[in-house]
Amino acid sequence: MITSDSGTVVYSAAYDPYGGIQKTWENIYDPKLKFSGKERDGDTGLDYFGARYYGYSSYRFISVDPVLDREEAISNPQLWNLYSYCRNNPVTFMDPDGRDLIPVNLPGIGKTYLDDASYPLVQRWIYKTEQAGIKIMINEAFRTAERQRELHKDPNAITPARPGKSLHEAGFAVDINISCIPANKRKLAVKLAEKEGINWGGYFRPVPDPPHFYKKIHGGMEKRAELIERARSQYKLWISLRNFLKKFQWGKND
Repeated sequence: MITSDSGTVVYSAAYDPYGGIQKTWENIYDPKLKFSGKERDGDTGLDYFGARYYGYSSYRFISVDPVLDREEAISNPQLWNLYSYCRNNPVTFMDPDGRDLIPVNLPGIGKTYLDDASYPLVQRWIYKTEQAGIKIMINEAFRTAERQRELHKDPNAITPARPGKSLHEAGFAVDINISCIPANKRKLAVKLAEKEGINWGGYFRPVPDPPHFYKKIHGGMEKRAELIERARSQYKLWISLRNFLKKFQWGKND
């Protein structure tokens, strides 16, 4: 359901578990984001899940899942179907973006990685700041343990966390070039980030970290450690895939 500023319902619809629209009550406004909060392509009818497209009419993704947990798949045969949506059981399971750590392209840094839960927030924030005449340039996003270890030893780094502790290692944080934003527009950039669910490191005490923007992870340090370990494993798989493609000259321009 979507309402206008006055509270009037302008769009209301019910979806079945696989994304088909069962019933529409109001359709004054046609939202871009539909099933599972994903953008539905008007020409193909496919839903964009970040790493791949999903076809609700066929109940499956149109490309394979690039990550397969082989140990889990031994006990759960549904995982061997690399096109399936929510293990073919969307009533019980959910699939927020088709995978977890995903390759992205961000202004300033170019090709990098972010978690699929944080990337849409960063993407919308960059778009909103551009609309407000603010240019966001990213310096860092996902970090390997080796990169985090280097920063932790760097006396000039701002609040460098130990390896295994940083949200960057989970793909949940970005650092920006704060000097690219005029001083009189920095508060607005922070406000726009907060509206998208992104927190600002400038509030850190005793040492503020103004370039740092991040998505909170609920569940404490134990959950953070779990997500960091997952991101590390998936990063290694992405690198293996890139190396494989380059070996067969399919990734010349990568």
